[in-house]
Amino acid sequence: MAAQSMLLRSEYQLTALSKRNVAKPARAVQSAAGPVASLESLQRRSNPHSEGASSKRSLQRGRQDSSQVFAGESFLGSSWTFKRSLLGESGIKCRPQQNIIAMATASKDPVTEWILGEGGAMKVLRTSSVGGGCINVAYKYDTDAGPFFVKSNRSTGPAMFEAEAAGLEKMWETKTIRVPKPLKVGTLPGGGSFIIMEFIEFGSRSSQADLGRALGEMHKASTGQSPHGFGFFMDNTIGSTHQPNTWTSDWVDFFREHRLGFQLDLARRQYAENTLYEKGQKLLAKLPELLGGVEVAPVLLHGDLWSGNVASDKDGRPVILDPACYYGHSEAEFGMSWCAGFNSSFYEAYHKVIPKQPGFERRVEIYKLYHYLNHLNLFGSGYRGSCMSIIDKFV
Repeated sequence: MAAQSMLLRSEYQLTALSKRNVAKPARAVQSAAGPVASLESLQRRSNPHSEGASSKRSLQRGRQDSSQVFAGESFLGSSWTFKRSLLGESGIKCRPQQNIIAMATASKDPVTEWILGEGGAMKVLRTSSVGGGCINVAYKYDTDAGPFFVKSNRSTGPAMFEAEAAGLEKMWETKTIRVPKPLKVGTLPGGGSFIIMEFIEFGSRSSQADLGRALGEMHKASTGQSPHGFGFFMDNTIGSTHQPNTWTSDWVDFFREHRLGFQLDLARRQYAENTLYEKGQKLLAKLPELLGGVEVAPVLLHGDLWSGNVASDKDGRPVILDPACYYGHSEAEFGMSWCAGFNSSFYEAYHKVIPKQPGFERRVEIYKLYHYLNHLNLFGSGYRGSCMSIIDKFV
């Protein structure tokens, strides 16, 4: 699910599409080797799972397309864009595109239309399929104004990408850790949706200490920024699972109802996991004791921080991708640590910014359970043992 990129040193400004009435000159869509197909044409020629992450874990997660419609407060609305200034040049090694014969036109391809309009480009030089995940199809659009990263999904409306964009924007606003800047979310002709964002050119992996420090700074900078306690402006996804983010004033109540309780109920309905559900209810009753004893202030969480969603830009700065953001307890960020490979230097750097509290390891076990339950619901019984092991430890 990760994939994007390019080093961008420019300013962005949120601007409503409805306010943009300036006529724009006709722009060419041209490839160095011939015509460039529309996004729709590219998708028909692409494997829907070609976005597979380079890490081994992407194969294990194998997340499927989602058609979930999300309820909740609108953060960016159904039509939004970001004004974009100059993009620098960058590039990555991409699989060569097959011969394409369909000419892109603005009326048929809303991605190209935006790139040649609000994106500031005069020509699309080429499009390339790029890797990154199993839910969406991803492309790099090379233009005379620099590259753009595009993800699309034929199975879901724009709500999924609007939620991703809202999370990326909130993390970007902290000015702490690098994330790809969202530029545009829209719908595709015939169904589906897309997101256009900054293309970040990846480089060698940065030190884990740098990642831990930057993550801690994001958590610290977002303390006190939540408008309504724990939750988020809209529901989003964790993988392809619906993730409810209803604002809740108490952390234990939020985690009990909208995290563990939601996943336990889903497991019972999908897999008839009655024993797991019943034992899980006993654990839920003990959450005030298990998660208590510390003062919890809501901070902005990435929400799905595993190795496949972590990278570095070409200057060695850590980058985090593909979030499932919400405001929660900072320690909940480590619920995916079993798939992240965080070492001691990561935690030492993080805890220099966010001091470690007594009972940290116990609480992180509870936070891991949420993600194990999600994997059970996504991929089946292979994760049941991990779920039961944690529940039995505390019940």
